[in-house]
Formats: sequence, structure tokens, C-alpha cells
Amino acid sequence: MLAFIWLYLLVRRLHEPAGWVQRAAFAEEFSPGLSVKRQSKRLRDRVGDILRRDLPEVLASRITVDRQAMRLDLSNCSIDLVRLQEVARLCADQKGMLTSDLVAEALRMLEETEGEFLPGWEEIEAEANGGQGAAKEYVRALREVAETARVDLMGALAANHLARQEPRKAIPLLERGLEHQPEREDLARKLIAAYMETGQRGRAADLQKAHALGI
Repeated sequence: MLAFIWLYLLVRRLHEPAGWVQRAAFAEEFSPGLSVKRQSKRLRDRVGDILRRDLPEVLASRITVDRQAMRLDLSNCSIDLVRLQEVARLCADQKGMLTSDLVAEALRMLEETEGEFLPGWEEIEAEANGGQGAAKEYVRALREVAETARVDLMGALAANHLARQEPRKAIPLLERGLEHQPEREDLARKLIAAYMETGQRGRAADLQKAHALGI
């Protein structure tokens, strides 16, 4: 229950700039099927336990609760998803060659964010409310955000190699990106060009046909 409350507030805060969650809506999310009165009491008691006993002060102080809403304060925090998006934007803005520092940061972020965002969420949600809430949609949206940012980083690193006349180094990144998001026409065009530059005309033609693109 503690993990569910904390992660739900985290997800809502990452999903929406303000991050305020109405207590009535959260009570329904936390205890679907109960009466409004019992929902409210269950949430109030559990949040009270968290703030008084279950979390150390440095963490409990991050949760803001008033009579109407709740919020998780993420100021002065380092969050991998946020940093991943920031680095992806920085790389995309370069439109080609990247500095050595930016390349190193991009590679570090790809390594550190490997895998799925909040991989244990479904199990926690199932224990908390039987998987009956709407939180899964917020988590799914953030997983898509994370995957897109990662693929954008792969594309930017590949573009860096292409700009430096290193098509062979670009190819694995572009292939990996297309495995995750096969619909990405921008990556397919870069990969076709890289195949052509390395003499792989057959693979370029197959990819061109698959995406209905010109070489």
C-alpha cells in the first residue's frame, strides 16, 4: 500500500506539471468498490500512517496533503525519466554532430534507463486495488514517453556517426531504434542511407520497400 501511494503520486507528478491529485479521486483509485465514506477513511488512515510512522521524515516531507488534494514534491530531485527526456532534447537540437560530453551522457542514459519504466507496477497495483484503477494508463503513457526518448537518443547518436562519416557505427543504433519503434520513418531513412554508404544495397532496398520510401 505504501509503494502504491508513493508511486501513484510520483506517476501523476511526472505526468502533469502541477501533480495535484484530488483526494476523492485518489480514494476511489485506492479502494474501488467501497462506499465513499469508507474510501475516504481508508485513504486518510493510510496517509496518516505514512506521514507519522512508515516513512523517514526526509521522504514523508515530500508528500503535501490538504483537505482536498495530495501532491508529491519532486523539487531538487534527480529523476532518470526527466533527465532522459532532457538529454534526448539536447541531442536532437544539435541536428548532427554531438560533443564528446553529450555523446557520453547519451550513452550513459541509454545504459541507465535500459528496460521498462516502473517494471513492478502491475504487481503493486494488483495487490493494492486488484488492478481496477486508472493508474495503469498513466504508467503506460510514461512508458511510451521513456521509450520514445530512448529511441530519439539512438537516432541522435546515429546521426552523429553519419555526420562524422561513420555509417557502420550508425547502423546498429538505427536498427535497434527501429526494433523498438518500427514506424519511425526518420530512422528508416537514416538507416537506408547508412546501408547504401556501406554497400548494403539489398538491405537498403528491402527497408525502402517495407517503409515505402525512396532511397
